[in-house]
Amino acid sequence: MKRLLIAVLCLCCLAPACQQDDTFATITEMGTVHGSDILGDNGNRYHIIEQSWKGSLDTLGRVFFKADVLQTLGGNEFGIRLGGISIPRILEAEPAGASVPAGDPVRVDGAWFSGGYLNMAVGWFARQGSSFRHSFRLLYDASSSPVRLVFIHEGNGENYGVLPERETLTEQAVFCIPEEPFLPKSGQIEISWNGYRTEDGSLLPQSETYTHTGTIVR
Repeated sequence: MKRLLIAVLCLCCLAPACQQDDTFATITEMGTVHGSDILGDNGNRYHIIEQSWKGSLDTLGRVFFKADVLQTLGGNEFGIRLGGISIPRILEAEPAGASVPAGDPVRVDGAWFSGGYLNMAVGWFARQGSSFRHSFRLLYDASSSPVRLVFIHEGNGENYGVLPERETLTEQAVFCIPEEPFLPKSGQIEISWNGYRTEDGSLLPQSETYTHTGTIVR
């Protein structure tokens, strides 16, 4: 089974050709902790031989991790030096109602399907010292063709260009949304969000709707 959503930006990963030889490589992947190993979304099992990351795997489940590949152990198993882990936010998709709010703008740096999830790398701006907690939603309309997804950020107006520069924080996270409620058996899927405009590579305070369409292939 193969499922693909056209990526907004591709994250760095270990290509299959690199996975089959004994050369050193660095990978950045999504996966799930299984005991002292990490099972990557690509089906590879990574045995942690060394660990420069200062933390414990005992209570972790789904992870976004970076590692150096030190050994090939046969088949799809590799020995790694674990360099860092980010804990993604699990977000449950919701059916879209009659109206969909625009939400505050976000920066979507990547969107891809793997491991039974729609994964999204997202950045946003916040006010330093603010007690407001930014919230996020993914709304879906599975009855439409293509299936429509809308990522919503509720930021209480704490946006780039509105906040004083000295009070502006940049935050980011990877969101993992279980795909089962909305993923079609085949066909197209469309995802949109309210994002910042750019000009000559620079971020502008104005926002606009971004929409990307991909094809599900099984």
